[in-house]
Amino acid sequence: MIKIKRLKEIVTLTLASLLIVGCIIVSFQNNVISFLFSIFIPILFAINVLLLIYCVIKRKLSLIIIVIIGFTMYFGLFNSFFQINFKESPTNTNVMSVLSFNVHNFYPDSDIDGVDEPIVNSIKERKADVICFQEFSAIKYKKFKEYPYWFKTNIIAPNNSVMAIFSKYPIVNKNYIDFPNSPNGAMFIDILYKKQVVRIYNIHLQSFEFAISSYRTIVKKISKTIKLQKEQAQLILEHIKSFNGKVIITGDFNSTQFSLPYYILRENRKDSYIEKGKGFGTTYELLNYPLRLDYILLDNSFEVVSHQNFNLKLSDHEPVFVKLRVIND
Repeated sequence: MIKIKRLKEIVTLTLASLLIVGCIIVSFQNNVISFLFSIFIPILFAINVLLLIYCVIKRKLSLIIIVIIGFTMYFGLFNSFFQINFKESPTNTNVMSVLSFNVHNFYPDSDIDGVDEPIVNSIKERKADVICFQEFSAIKYKKFKEYPYWFKTNIIAPNNSVMAIFSKYPIVNKNYIDFPNSPNGAMFIDILYKKQVVRIYNIHLQSFEFAISSYRTIVKKISKTIKLQKEQAQLILEHIKSFNGKVIITGDFNSTQFSLPYYILRENRKDSYIEKGKGFGTTYELLNYPLRLDYILLDNSFEVVSHQNFNLKLSDHEPVFVKLRVIND
């Protein structure tokens, strides 16, 4: 009986400590272990909520202190993975809307017949002013005739991910940002919005490829991917610093909000989901486990009016739709 009681205490202490360890590792490391913690920190947080209730009932003061330390570290380092935003910004026609969507090449391998049309229709229903596509299909650009200005990546390289941006506002500048040793990449456009130039980045960080293989091979692939993601995020950040103006970052980061690439790109910026999102903000499901991999980040020149996530299940990712207002425009 004593051994069982002791075992319970050890398990409780271990689970309580894992949240603290996870917060530290994710904040200061960029490796396979930090990658795993970046996925499972929400679960550890939920477990610690249950542990706190248990420890309070059992009056285990020492364990209560450890759990509270874990919560303190979490909220000191990260934002909540579940948002409850009751306050809505006042409706105003003077807004710009931006949609970001990894359309998975309009899902050519889907079992749904003609799934490309529902994807196109769902996008058109939003009537966004700017649409940023990742994994775009080059043959679909004629579907978006409502957008007189557009820019897509070069499709000559067959293994590279095609990206595109469609805009209702004039594009005054545009270019690609190549990622070395990667089929993924980034692009940007400068649009003329109310006599101001706004730069919009559309990025697709290195993708994870989990083919059936040995444990060592998988670990090696994960290590390579997270290293490339960090380098790509730093490359984008340096590019942004060379531009003196208003910036919006959109895209598929292929990493959670607890990862280093996210924090590199979010530097001094607003996350539209944190500002106005609700629920988990899920944009990707891994075996029905909700993950947020797609983002719209804005500098302090913008106010987020609204943020929407969807559950369309038309691609492997879900779109992110944001309405924003330029402050003091």
